[in-house]
Amino acid sequence: YGGSNGTVDVTVSGGTAPYTYAWSNGAITQDIQNRPAGNDTLIVTDAFGCTYQFVTTVTQPVGPLTINAAISNIGCYGSQAGNIDVTMTGGTPGYTYQWNNTQTTQDLSNLNPGLYSLLVYDANGCFTTDTFQITQVGSPMTLQITGTNVVCYGGNNGTINLTVNGGVSPYQYAWSNGATTQDLSGLLAGTYSVNVTDANQCVVSTFLTITSPTAALVISAQEVDLQCFNQNTGSVDVTVTGGLQPYFYSWTGPNGFTSTNQDISNLAAGGYTLIVTDFNGCTATQSYVLTQPATQAVITSTVNNILCYGATTGSINASVVGGAMPYQYLWIGPNGS
Repeated sequence: YGGSNGTVDVTVSGGTAPYTYAWSNGAITQDIQNRPAGNDTLIVTDAFGCTYQFVTTVTQPVGPLTINAAISNIGCYGSQAGNIDVTMTGGTPGYTYQWNNTQTTQDLSNLNPGLYSLLVYDANGCFTTDTFQITQVGSPMTLQITGTNVVCYGGNNGTINLTVNGGVSPYQYAWSNGATTQDLSGLLAGTYSVNVTDANQCVVSTFLTITSPTAALVISAQEVDLQCFNQNTGSVDVTVTGGLQPYFYSWTGPNGFTSTNQDISNLAAGGYTLIVTDFNGCTATQSYVLTQPATQAVITSTVNNILCYGATTGSINASVVGGAMPYQYLWIGPNGS
């Protein structure tokens, strides 16, 4: 197309030779060469002046040989996802293709970033070239994930903070617990995974495990009540399990009693409350009531004196009330009895 290599090869019969030739382009030869597309008029005159006129037409392809290409750049960094879809117009079909990566197909797919040059020949040997660039997004999509663990066993105060870099925003989030927000809060202990999709439909994934203490904070105790009325002999021996050590103790009791010891002793009767706080600030509370006999043990007695000197007719009749039954008795008298 657009060339000037057309020819017109004329053969004359009849009339009386020799013939003379007069072309509309000024040529006087029988044949003409190097003609562009279009019409040329020829008048042929024989030896007796007889003439014949006709019009010749040199044609060309309907349009110039042109490469049209649709480029699909790489939307996900580092993937071989570029495509070049070529459509040819003009020239004379069929076409042959020579790419600078040695491929001879019309289209290219699964391409890395870079420059791709194409040389196309049509059926007449006409050719054209073009160069195309495959690009990719500036940086890969990366995820940074951090979190805070559940503080107290069975709690739901875990959190996850997610940061996305690279790719093409906006991003979409799909968490394993059904959430679609970037960050999570109010979490139970467990493993949470997320798929992040950018505007080019590139997907990256990550996960994080939220932990909690392995067992609840539990207080157990051995209580010792008071054996004697109004004596400070009570005690509470405490064992704490679960939570996160170290533990901190806060006791309150009757008559303004306070203590920060694990175990308490020399206690009066009454109610005692213990609050245990672990290293994470989780708490457990337990109350204990130490009892004592309802009243002090009291001895009453009736004495029968000896009526006759040197006799052994004296007696003591004792009676005990209060304290805690059963009673045990120990007498001490004169002469080691």
